[in-house]
Amino acid sequence: MHQAFAIVAAGAIAALTSGAAIAQEKVVVWWNKGFYEAEDKALEAVIQKWEAANPGKKIELSFIPLTDVIPKTVSAIQAKSVPDIGFGWLYDFQTSASWAAQGVLEDLSDVVDPIKDRLMPGIIDTVTMGSRDGKRSIYAAPIHMQNMHYHYWKDMIEDAGFKPGDVPRDWKGFWDFWCVKVQDALRKKGQRVYGIGLPSSTAATDTFYTYYTFLGAYGVSMLDTAGKLRVDDPKVREGMKKALEDYAAIHAKGCTPPGSISWTDADNNNNFHNRTTVSTPNPSVSIPGKHLDDKALDNYYNKIVTVEWPDGPDGTKIVYTIAVKQALVFADARNKAGAKSFLSFLLRPENIGPYTEGSLGRWFPVQKALADRDFWKDAKDPHKTAVYRQYTERPFVPMPSVLNPGFTQLQNENVFAKAIGRIVVDKWDSQRAIDEMIARIKAVGG
Repeated sequence: MHQAFAIVAAGAIAALTSGAAIAQEKVVVWWNKGFYEAEDKALEAVIQKWEAANPGKKIELSFIPLTDVIPKTVSAIQAKSVPDIGFGWLYDFQTSASWAAQGVLEDLSDVVDPIKDRLMPGIIDTVTMGSRDGKRSIYAAPIHMQNMHYHYWKDMIEDAGFKPGDVPRDWKGFWDFWCVKVQDALRKKGQRVYGIGLPSSTAATDTFYTYYTFLGAYGVSMLDTAGKLRVDDPKVREGMKKALEDYAAIHAKGCTPPGSISWTDADNNNNFHNRTTVSTPNPSVSIPGKHLDDKALDNYYNKIVTVEWPDGPDGTKIVYTIAVKQALVFADARNKAGAKSFLSFLLRPENIGPYTEGSLGRWFPVQKALADRDFWKDAKDPHKTAVYRQYTERPFVPMPSVLNPGFTQLQNENVFAKAIGRIVVDKWDSQRAIDEMIARIKAVGG
């Protein structure tokens, strides 16, 4: 009896132990659902390869819609029931730097350090963030990146009597071209269209990203290299004010739809697709990408044009702000070793390359060899070649939130859009609006 009981008990313990071991081999992954089926399929293919190379180990993958990624992750952090890996397109805008400073994230130096030499210049800076003790380290794996581009309808400007070579490259001339020349010419033909679709709402991340590009045109950096605020520097304040005035002037001229003050991130895309607007800035090439995905090939190849932003007011090239999309491993993750193993596998060029290319050009690679693939240099593709030049020939800086986690809150509040609204809606003068904005920046990021 006793012997039998001991055997049964031992068997039960062995079963429990075996079950625990099996559970530990599972890697729970929450991943931002792609806009294109090819993205999701490419990720699933990488997972299958990793599982085949690691017998007995499984990835439990959940695709999460964009709007749910951050709320779901925040709830998981609060409940201390996090996935092993999280990937969200808005993590870098709204959460990563704050989470690193709060001790929520696992250090990923052992994942990223081995591929440092493969990364494009400056990429390592975008995933290096301050920790709870103030030391900076790598707290995210760089997957791919986005930049601010500019698109217009070629056939619409031709209908207005112009051609692509007529688009000015100087700052003032560029905006006047859309707001005065093209819009006025089309209005005289009875078309109720707007020269520019300019995101301007507090609900749109596109708003602060576009404002950052205006700041880049004026050569303004709100932070020094240590993340300290420079907003009390008279030259910085003046540059911020001029950028804000130029932004608001597009509204004052009636050059963007009045509703753009309340747009979501999708609305400048939709207004462009519907041809309500002739041109629009956008922080990715998702606009032409949609037409490629929809097989509207005449639009993609012949009617939609992707161009660089104009030169800054002083005639120099714009310094772009890039946003690197990040995969995170959480400090409370149950299987950190498995998570790091999978991320290291994913970051191999033969794996991350097809995944990035599955976005149809929406995202750009962070690894040099992948950026040089024929996919990006196809002379027959007018959008990818424009994007390639912009990423490889122009200077860029990371999002300010990488250097100062307070900017994650400022970007969540969208204090930059609020300042635009003060001028456009509340009719404040620009000095009052910039003073309020800078006071809030100092209160949060100082």
